[in-house]
Amino acid sequence: MRTYLIILGQIEGSDSDQKFADFVNRNKFDYWRYTTFNWILLTPDTVSTNFLIAEVTKAYGPVFSCVLEISINDIGGIFPISEKEKIELKGWSPFMWFNQIKAPDFVPRWIKEENS
Repeated sequence: MRTYLIILGQIEGSDSDQKFADFVNRNKFDYWRYTTFNWILLTPDTVSTNFLIAEVTKAYGPVFSCVLEISINDIGGIFPISEKEKIELKGWSPFMWFNQIKAPDFVPRWIKEENS
């Protein structure tokens, strides 16, 4: 499995963002996205950086974009929430995804959905 960070400089219209989201879902990649201009994707080993650059360009056009293969060894951050949100979210945080994908029993989406 490979992990990629995609950084976008801008997004020209909501349809371009939807095109890339459709690509991610069609390929059953796991992803984390908390801000508009970033995607973190989990892909099979067969997916290359150049392939993702081509797909980002198809979806978003000739805007600044960067595709980095990364290794997530540790994660930390600040997630400010209100007291009401603390009750509603019950311990959930946007950083939980990173711990889930590091778990030894984690099964990527493309395998889970292939077997269901």
